[in-house]
Amino acid sequence: MNERILFVDDEQHILDAVRSNLKKYYTIETCANPRDTLAKIKNGEEYSVIVSDLKMPDMGGVDFLSAVRGLTPDTVRVMLTGFADLETALFAVNNNIAYKFLEKPYKTHELREMIEDCIALYNKTIFEKFENSAKVIMNHDIKGPMLGIVSLSSMLLGSENVPLDTKEALQAIHTSGSKILRILESKALLEKMERGVYKKNVSGVRIFKTIKDAIGEQAKILESKKIDIKITIDGQEYFDAFDQLIECDEHLLTCILGNILKNAVEASCVKDVIIIDVKRDKDMLISVRNCGEVPADIQERFFEKYVTQNKPYGTGVGTYSAKLMVTALGGDIHLDTSEPGHTTIHIRIPIG
Repeated sequence: MNERILFVDDEQHILDAVRSNLKKYYTIETCANPRDTLAKIKNGEEYSVIVSDLKMPDMGGVDFLSAVRGLTPDTVRVMLTGFADLETALFAVNNNIAYKFLEKPYKTHELREMIEDCIALYNKTIFEKFENSAKVIMNHDIKGPMLGIVSLSSMLLGSENVPLDTKEALQAIHTSGSKILRILESKALLEKMERGVYKKNVSGVRIFKTIKDAIGEQAKILESKKIDIKITIDGQEYFDAFDQLIECDEHLLTCILGNILKNAVEASCVKDVIIIDVKRDKDMLISVRNCGEVPADIQERFFEKYVTQNKPYGTGVGTYSAKLMVTALGGDIHLDTSEPGHTTIHIRIPIG
């Protein structure tokens, strides 16, 4: 990591003292003219932390650090100030011109503690930017080839010249590829929702088709555990000939149902029955009921990130992301443990 620390002050004896006290701990650079520093930054010089005096004759600390923010926003900016200038220093911090300020006179250990804090913040910021960039690149590099696989398998499935046994294999490839694409899209959506920048994409959605698609994605584990899934409408048996069109964000709804159903299947025992009940009132109400109880010690944290129910491959992200997605749709989701030996997730989704 880049840990170059720059001190800017028009008084050379102060810069000399700073360099002498800190050079054995950090890569310290000093500059007596803030405009010279700005010229260096414009030419590509990078600093993890810039510490500037508030009062300088050629250019004040507030104007200088504001210019630094515009040129290198990741650099952590600190202001040195006297007691009489605390109001200005607070203004700089409150307006994100400076990360913090240090009041003069200060002791060397106070300065070091401040610098350590600033370096930690800088490294965290750079790491998160790198991580986000890596995620975007990885998603792009995986998504492109996977789209090709899904498209090619779809084309071959539509051909009359492909043998039946080959079509079965192609269908498995197509299903798996489509699932991977949805996972990639879900991750991207989840990150947008965590940052609060997601915008709904509302369209007509066939609710029961969406439910059956979610069930289909769990086909292998359902078969291996001999779990039966029943779909009901207001508690009455659902008939395949019936479906209902609602206005909703199809991708979010698919992800919500997929995550909650996956959680229910993984928590169920062999030969259990999972019931998915749908009610339509003012909103769409969907309940997913399965055998097994959520441990009492995690019930209140059930929808928190990384909370899981002792499942060997559980990550604790499924219910967390489902809650984020339901909230993004303007609905709500809650855990119902009132029935002994069972767990029910209730989902309410506005539909117009």
